[in-house]
Amino acid sequence: MPFAAAVLVALSVAASPAPAPRSAKLEQGQARFAQGDIDGALKALDAAAVESQDPSVLERVHLLRGQCFAARQDFARAEDAFELALDSGPLASLDPARVDPSVVKLLDAVRGRLAGTLTVRSVPDGAVVRVDGKRQVTPAALVLPIGKHQVEWSAGFERGGTEALVYPRRETQVVVAVAMRDGAPAPVERFPTVFGEFKGSLEIASDERVPWQSGVDFGGGFESGPVRLTLMARLFPYFGVMPRAAFVVPVWDRLSVFLDLGAPLWFRGGGVAVGLGGGAGVEYHLWRAFGVYLQVGGEHLFLNPGRIDDTHFVSSLGVRLRPP
Repeated sequence: MPFAAAVLVALSVAASPAPAPRSAKLEQGQARFAQGDIDGALKALDAAAVESQDPSVLERVHLLRGQCFAARQDFARAEDAFELALDSGPLASLDPARVDPSVVKLLDAVRGRLAGTLTVRSVPDGAVVRVDGKRQVTPAALVLPIGKHQVEWSAGFERGGTEALVYPRRETQVVVAVAMRDGAPAPVERFPTVFGEFKGSLEIASDERVPWQSGVDFGGGFESGPVRLTLMARLFPYFGVMPRAAFVVPVWDRLSVFLDLGAPLWFRGGGVAVGLGGGAGVEYHLWRAFGVYLQVGGEHLFLNPGRIDDTHFVSSLGVRLRPP
């Protein structure tokens, strides 16, 4: 079965920074600022801002302009300068060990007011991604604070992620190429997901005294990738618990099959019955948050105080509910 692994391409994502280019006017402004000549520093920095188009230079220029205006107690113009610095570099920062902490707080306050747009798309649409841990379905356009944001994706059994750098008042795009199976998209969420479960079971035994009986179970668990872990509790016709583990294989977009293994602990017959059970099943996802499944298998009790139906066949019909 042809299968193309998922690939993620991030557009407008910051690369590893290269050494900042030199600017004579910037260096002149730095020297004047160090000497306490604020007017001279601003004159040199304004010239540096005009002559340079390099974002890394402009970031440093406007950070120093902001410090100059703050030294003059002109905080409105200092905020404007810091905003220009963040336009050039959303990660622009000041060292609190070398700069007045109040000026550092002013820069952080300006940063907190700025936002940009992160657009996450996929080919085809409908892929499940997480942005900063929050579930999204593509295409998604999110207004986020400037700076780094984590984008995670999954398709089939492939998963990965990247950091997207959001600039003020601009759009950053992340494009996900979803895994394909037989030429058709097969997006399957593989992030740790909690779920609730309810099922009814029919047990058929070889013991003529109790040829069959039904059971009602409920519980929940979590699933990540191909692994699902569940803890079920039985309410009828006796009380018990069963921890279960399953291996899940997606077949189509809405259909998956699974192999299940469990260890029942049933409280009946004046004691605790302990055994091992297993089976196979198929689950169909009617919606993203709701699936129905059918499972068939068997169960054998190694310890059975009641001495009834040590081994029996089990068929179950159930539902699983996942958060949207």
